[in-house]
Amino acid sequence: MDIHKPKPWHGGREFAKEVGTIVLGVLIALAMEQAAEWAHWRQKLSDLRIAMTSELASDDAPQAYTRMAIGQCMDRQLDALQSAAEQGVSRVELAKLAKAYPASDETWDDEGWKGFLAADGPAHMSAVEANSWWFDYAQATKMDQIGDDERQAIGALRAIRPKAGPMSEPELQDLNRAVGRLRNDNRWMVHDAAVVLGDLTYLKGSAHVPLNEAAMRRRVAGAAKDYHLKDCVVAVELIPAGLKDTP
Repeated sequence: MDIHKPKPWHGGREFAKEVGTIVLGVLIALAMEQAAEWAHWRQKLSDLRIAMTSELASDDAPQAYTRMAIGQCMDRQLDALQSAAEQGVSRVELAKLAKAYPASDETWDDEGWKGFLAADGPAHMSAVEANSWWFDYAQATKMDQIGDDERQAIGALRAIRPKAGPMSEPELQDLNRAVGRLRNDNRWMVHDAAVVLGDLTYLKGSAHVPLNEAAMRRRVAGAAKDYHLKDCVVAVELIPAGLKDTP
């Protein structure tokens, strides 16, 4: 069996050539690895953007649009309820007004954002774009919390027992507290809905959230029908710089 001994280098030039070959091979391997990693994250970020875009465009945005459209109606119903209570109408009538107040069990979804964080997406995306996505989902989280408080206040409002006679002073105080909470919740919900819809009209780095106005208007029409609010719905017009209400 022949054993080939390593050949000795003949001078510094040959040594440099051998070292250069090794270094070049390492650099090529590293470059190929980085190229593969870049391609992987390019596809990964594309998938993450699609998930967040779909969630915002098909779920949260229509909910925000609907809330803006019916916010004025909800305020009017609270006005009517408080006015009736101050006039001393019976519990039966107040219970009817309380039951008519719109109660939504919808939540503001953020599964796309959770998936983005779990995949370490922010580390592979520009800070500007990542912050833009964060801003929208931060609003959605806030509105989800407001929605929880709103449902609790509606529960207190609907605790009115529909029996004969006017409400007692303690009952009226409880009613006023519930109405005050709902008024505050509604105003913040409408405000935050306008903020998130306005932000979604802008380009997010290399991604854009397409807002389907026709679908959003159909959703508003459905809410107006379900809650009997057809006469007070506000038309919300989406414009490039944000939103505006058209009474």
